[in-house]
Amino acid sequence: HRKKRGRKQSWRTPTMIALTIAAFIFGMLIRGTFDNHSESGSSVTAGLPPSKRLKLDIPGDEKIPAGADNPFPGGGGISVAISSNGRHLAYYTITNRVKNLKLLDLDNFESKKKLISSIDLVGLMFSPDSKWIAFFDKEKIKKVLIETGEISVVGETRVPNYGYWADDGYIYYVHSLGRKLSRIKDVGGTPELLHEGPHQEGATLGKPYVFSGGRGVIMAFPGKGINRNYAPIKYLDLTTKKIKDLGVSGIWPYYHDSGYLLFARNGNIWATPFDLD
Repeated sequence: HRKKRGRKQSWRTPTMIALTIAAFIFGMLIRGTFDNHSESGSSVTAGLPPSKRLKLDIPGDEKIPAGADNPFPGGGGISVAISSNGRHLAYYTITNRVKNLKLLDLDNFESKKKLISSIDLVGLMFSPDSKWIAFFDKEKIKKVLIETGEISVVGETRVPNYGYWADDGYIYYVHSLGRKLSRIKDVGGTPELLHEGPHQEGATLGKPYVFSGGRGVIMAFPGKGINRNYAPIKYLDLTTKKIKDLGVSGIWPYYHDSGYLLFARNGNIWATPFDLD
């Protein structure tokens, strides 16, 4: 029998996955409340308004580092992000291992702007006022002004991954191989360590979500032998530094103002009622 040659992996699928997720998040941001309140643990994809466009064409020699073909499995932060005002989409493309941070004006899908190129680009975070984009590069936290392309260094870190630019004037970020959560003033300063997890295989912190005013952080807390899709989601009180298990498991938690905790699990997005008090 002749052995079949393996098919060359295509970047089209991960590209569409990343951009479909981005379009979904955009739909969530512009929607004030859910039309149909879901029961605990039920999917919230039903009832959302249809997006005007779910596809963004990427040139053939460029790829988005996301999905099953991600050349940086287990890390690499976020490859796609949408500004809080819903105007811009930021994303990475990669060519010959060089990452390009690009910006798309959602009012004009043909208008693309390259902001920076580097091998070590990781993570994407829009500022709350949608004027800046923060990212990690060469173990530094940097930010770029969208209008002018001006780049500023916020601070230094070690092996960064996920981050969140909160409205309390801080950038929160996971670093040190996913073991630590810290924050730093978005204008620069001395980092503050908020939490350090156990030094064991698989115990890498997930993407943080920070409540308005810096009240607290929710994130996944994977542990040794725990499938990341079933990592316990916990709340870190930034005043007392106490951690509370919320009784749900998944990744990438997000709080919606209608009173729901959203999270992903096994390729699905779920929601459960959540009372911050």
